[in-house]
Amino acid sequence: MARRIEQYFAVQIGWLDGLEQTGQRPVRQKAAQALAKTLPLLAWTLPLSHEQLRKGTTVHYPAMVQCSALAYWLPVRDDTMSGSAGANYPKGALILVEPMTAGIAELVSGDKVIAKRCDSAELIFRRYVEEAGHQWLKGNMPGCPTLNADEYMILGVVLGAWLP
Repeated sequence: MARRIEQYFAVQIGWLDGLEQTGQRPVRQKAAQALAKTLPLLAWTLPLSHEQLRKGTTVHYPAMVQCSALAYWLPVRDDTMSGSAGANYPKGALILVEPMTAGIAELVSGDKVIAKRCDSAELIFRRYVEEAGHQWLKGNMPGCPTLNADEYMILGVVLGAWLP
């Protein structure tokens, strides 16, 4: 029921549980200028940008939060960000991604991110964590391996989610 209420009021998953920060994340002025009415649903293929629209997809969803016109939706494709504690992002949920190129001021420990492995085209959805001077990418699912963030390029930050 909480997830349905959050969806109705267009707030982040976990907001009613008090598990997610409700404040706006800092963005540069140019990114905050455009509040897109609808944004495209992209596939998990590079480039993760509106360039994909020329290759077929025309599905758009409402923005729900302040973001740049470069933001896009992605369907969660596995259960690595599902878990028993904190916000859950189950397979099939849609996540709203703000590309790093759109002016995200800085990453904050706890941000949910889309990242690309530096030596391949592998894309992942994980939580960015800073601990003891190191940066990690962690999943919510128990037993999900912790990845060294130095081996990945952060492509975007997840601003919210929607359970269709």
